[in-house]
Amino acid sequence: MKKWKIICLAIFVTFIGCEEQKPPVFVHDISTGPTPWTSTSFDDDEQFRFAIFSDLTGGERERIFEVAVEQLNLLRPELILCVGDLIEGGTEDLSQLESDWDSFDQRVSKTKAPVFRVGGNHDLTNPTMRKFWEERYGKTYYHFVYKNTLFLILNSENFDDETSMKVYKARAHAIELSNEGKREEYENSEYLKMDERKLGTLSQEQILYFENVIAANPEVKWTFLFMHKPVWQRKNE
Repeated sequence: MKKWKIICLAIFVTFIGCEEQKPPVFVHDISTGPTPWTSTSFDDDEQFRFAIFSDLTGGERERIFEVAVEQLNLLRPELILCVGDLIEGGTEDLSQLESDWDSFDQRVSKTKAPVFRVGGNHDLTNPTMRKFWEERYGKTYYHFVYKNTLFLILNSENFDDETSMKVYKARAHAIELSNEGKREEYENSEYLKMDERKLGTLSQEQILYFENVIAANPEVKWTFLFMHKPVWQRKNE
């Protein structure tokens, strides 16, 4: 995905005057094991507020995210979501992945509201990274309901292993060319010509999962969908 220089997207959404205030209801399909959210302890009041932050890759400036976390705490959202690319990624080195995710988790642990992770291409670049996520955080796509609002968390890097490795290797080669200053070769590299560089995909299993989730929640007042890459722009999908 494009390397954004702005690492925190200041989006703050507020719902006021809900028809009926009810205790928090959290619904998901995982009863045990690791989860891709930090907690389910919401700061419940009469307003429904959530915040969103974006990519932390491609030129993250030191301490900016920590300041953003402090500012989010002042805004007091009830929940926080991201839109992927939480670590630099692009590796099969398990020790590096553990270090990267330890760093992210340590920083995000300072938030007062629960944080819901959305995977991006930097987080789920190859099968090794996907397996690491699943062992540490559980499913790469999921849903929950809060105050009659349905949140759908999609995995737009839902490629099969063969495609995933092809993209991963092509990307690594393109980065190597760029680092060596071989601009023309970089511009003509295989990776820059791949649809997967900019566009995501969903497996039939994931599509069926969300079709069932939507069908099972017909009474929700709002539905929000979160993903890293656009999937609707792919041909024949």
